[in-house]
Amino acid sequence: MAKFLIAVCLALCFVAAVRPNRTTYGEPSEMIGGSDFPVLKGAYLGQKKPGPLPEVFAPGILSLGFHEHNIAISPDGTEMFFVAASPDFSRYVIMGTEFRNGAWTMPTVASFSGGRNDGAPAFSADGQRLYFSSRRPRKTQATAGDDFDIWFVERRGASWSEALNLGSPVNSEQNEVNPSVSSDGTLYFQRIAKLGTLDWDLYMASPRNGTYGVPAKLPAPVNSDANEAGPRIAPDGSYLLFHSNRAGGFGVMDIYIAYRTEDGGWSEPANLGEPINSAFSDWGPVVSPDGKYFFFGSFRNVRPLAPASRRYSDYMTSRLGTPVPGKGTLYWMEAKIIDELRPKDGSRTGSNASS
Repeated sequence: MAKFLIAVCLALCFVAAVRPNRTTYGEPSEMIGGSDFPVLKGAYLGQKKPGPLPEVFAPGILSLGFHEHNIAISPDGTEMFFVAASPDFSRYVIMGTEFRNGAWTMPTVASFSGGRNDGAPAFSADGQRLYFSSRRPRKTQATAGDDFDIWFVERRGASWSEALNLGSPVNSEQNEVNPSVSSDGTLYFQRIAKLGTLDWDLYMASPRNGTYGVPAKLPAPVNSDANEAGPRIAPDGSYLLFHSNRAGGFGVMDIYIAYRTEDGGWSEPANLGEPINSAFSDWGPVVSPDGKYFFFGSFRNVRPLAPASRRYSDYMTSRLGTPVPGKGTLYWMEAKIIDELRPKDGSRTGSNASS
């Protein structure tokens, strides 16, 4: 059981105006002769909006059972990144799609991903920077390092810059993953002391002179004697979503939320409960930029997801292998739970605090 827990938890550690055409993604289906990728128009890949119960997001289109999770949606809603992984969790890539010429492009590996294990994309508030975690080598290394760092790319007109390491003091000899940035630039992330162990905690770092100050470990009750991972901070810093294996949950990993209090601290984290959390592992919480929808990854998909496009299915299997039911995929639902669990007294909804 202990080995299974470690294996599952490590898999989770990463666990409309149209912009000018970019060169990062595949072309819309109507621009490719013979392509069977569906023409997707409208917000959120043209999908029917969900209700109060979790539904697979874009089944057979984006979600194929490749452990899809950690979706990142641009502030204007015209660009999406997400993580996909091989069934044995040995390879992670960041996928990208954008709304171009009236339709969403077929997701492809992002221009800054694919060579190393990459995960956890997260936009800055203005959409001009995308943070992510990676095990790629730094410029001073000839080969991949032994640890994960936080990296970022910046928008350069119609494309993205080369990946840049965020550097110290955020990155260290330990593993820094799952970045999330509030509107004032405060960075929240997960630190893993050593890969292969369950020693995870959440940290934050304040912006300082174009970089970041020394990270501070979030206090109790956010961090606990258990493991906390996958932080997602609200744009205004008023709440923090994360997943944890702390006692009292429904499955191996559950999703929790903590709210900022009037004194700048944090409320006792609340388990989001059913139907979000389940007997399976549930992780990677994300709220859409408009605040309407709640996304998360879950292992509850025990049935195969039939591909809507053979071309996209072949593209994915050639890079990651054959998807296996029960290895996780992306879900979404209404985000009303955020306000429903908010404490009636003692929490604040304004700017970020520094602790």
